[in-house]
Amino acid sequence: MVGIVLALMVFLLVGHYPERKQTNAEAKRMTLHASFKTVSVNPQTWWLFAYAFLIWGPVTVFSALWGTDYLKTLYNIGTVEASQFSWYFWLSMAVASPAWGYITDKIGQRGPVMRVSSALGFVASVIMIAYPEISMPMMRLMLVFFGVAVSGHIISFAVVKDINQPGVVSTASGVNNMGVVLGGVILQPLVGSILDFIGPDHIVNLVPIYSLHAYAVALSIMPICFLLGYIIARWGIKETYCHSQYDH
Repeated sequence: MVGIVLALMVFLLVGHYPERKQTNAEAKRMTLHASFKTVSVNPQTWWLFAYAFLIWGPVTVFSALWGTDYLKTLYNIGTVEASQFSWYFWLSMAVASPAWGYITDKIGQRGPVMRVSSALGFVASVIMIAYPEISMPMMRLMLVFFGVAVSGHIISFAVVKDINQPGVVSTASGVNNMGVVLGGVILQPLVGSILDFIGPDHIVNLVPIYSLHAYAVALSIMPICFLLGYIIARWGIKETYCHSQYDH
């Protein structure tokens, strides 16, 4: 139902101006191969790809898969109660994503937001997995910070627009989104492999139950991702000052 409402809003409110004349800044029509070649030779494409992978990867690890089992073990609660913790993450991410975009436009820079979000994610994820005595209210607060942090990945798409000529922005955005998707493809099974390597604490109804230590080791991938994301945002991704480098 929400999708239907959004589709209707797009149909009624989003303008389409086929009569608008092209400017010199707009690229000519390219084939997919040519546009991908143009995007791929830009080093910033791959720094942004890595950043998107690293900042969104912890979402696929924790909120999309392993977080519920970890919380069940941490607090000795049921699946339903553990899964309800994710509400704090997803809501905060929904609010923070457009807020980050507003902030970058307000300050006229992309880099600070990308660095702050990765640093916040590092701190929140360390607290979430390194302190087994963490209370439920504190865990909910950390999940809010976690959601705010991973929302920073959305800024990578704004930088993609800034660094590419208009004719290849769609291709560049697709490449960047591939970095987001690969987070689940690579990191989810990697965490599972680490848990299997450490071994279950015990087995209940043929289901392996892992210890908090095993989860802490496996989920340490999250702060590592955020730390690497910060390094890339600090020294790899160039500041665009919220303007396309192809503006004339």
